[in-house]
Amino acid sequence: MNTKSVLAHLLLALGGLTLAYLVWTDDEAAPAPGEVTIFACDPDELSRIELELGEREVTVELNRDGEQLLAWVTVTRTPEEGEATTQVFVGSEELEAYLAQLAPLRATRSLGALSEEQLADVGLAEPEGALRLRCGERSASFQIGASAYGNGDRYVMGESGPAYLVARDRVQPLESAEHQLMQRALHTFEWSEVEGLTVSGWGAERTLLQRNRLDPQRAEWVDVSAPDRRNELFGNWLQRYPRLRVQEYLGPDQRPGADLDDVSEAPEPLLRLAIRGEDGPLGEVEMQRVGRDAYYVRTETTRSWVRIPTSVASGFIEDARTVLGQEPAPDAPEEAPAPEAPASEAPAPEAPAPEAPAPEAPEEGPSAEAPTPAPVRPAPDRPASPSPTAPTPPPAE
Repeated sequence: MNTKSVLAHLLLALGGLTLAYLVWTDDEAAPAPGEVTIFACDPDELSRIELELGEREVTVELNRDGEQLLAWVTVTRTPEEGEATTQVFVGSEELEAYLAQLAPLRATRSLGALSEEQLADVGLAEPEGALRLRCGERSASFQIGASAYGNGDRYVMGESGPAYLVARDRVQPLESAEHQLMQRALHTFEWSEVEGLTVSGWGAERTLLQRNRLDPQRAEWVDVSAPDRRNELFGNWLQRYPRLRVQEYLGPDQRPGADLDDVSEAPEPLLRLAIRGEDGPLGEVEMQRVGRDAYYVRTETTRSWVRIPTSVASGFIEDARTVLGQEPAPDAPEEAPAPEAPASEAPAPEAPAPEAPAPEAPEEGPSAEAPTPAPVRPAPDRPASPSPTAPTPPPAE
């Protein structure tokens, strides 16, 4: 075999490997055997999702800024009795994974054209809801029927054409969007990416650095003015931060306290955090409080104000005051006073001893002064027996 032949075979082999690699790394997974594509769409082109099912309406608005995805999810419940409720929140990273399942939309199998009786059997004669997708300039709508027995897959049918059976995970995340698709974390970056932060509040400011940030066992926080001096106060304070998670989103235009009934007081600004990484700013945090128990946060990820757990937030704020060299808040909860020692259970004497007669008053003169009483001493651990000559005086107020 000559050199040209060897070179040709090498080029063919390289081309085959390249093609195999491109197929293997293709973002769009190949359909499983028997699957049918019922709406072709690239996940990056999906711009709106709507689900109507029972008393729920779910809308997902997808906006992209380069590689960054911002998803606003709106869930409206309209019960048969009572008032309708609406939640608006930011979609989580789990939502991005869900989009890859939804676009392109595939069915596990096609059922073909069904008779009226068959449509009634699968819940499509009187559909339970609808799923609508918008992909670029195109859109598609599917009626949603009953769930298949056993695995929960859904029967669906387009505006025209055959009926299909789609996997349960194509619809179910939207049915419980507020539990599965809500962004609960205040940020999307990892704490190991943080090089430092500046905390400010109550007229004070402090900048901290995270040393050994890539090694969780050796990572520690120090003051920028004394980078070689370790202070466990900073690390203990920031350990609380990841526990601050979203309980509830306020509307995009609502301010802290809008979710509270009969509360008119203005929000109290507490502190700000400016978090930076190796390449610049990573995130910003604002914290406010309404009353004594309602704490709110707004970050670059939540976009709007969110309610956070009171128990964690109150401790985080009190520690922040210490980090900034502030006195404890005037309205901080005080420790409960120690309970009074119980009275002695020793039986009281049947009758007190007769009091000694009071001494006669001395004659008037320069030395006629009342004797100075002995100082009161604290009671011993075990109460003393009652005096046989005088009753025990009541405790001082």
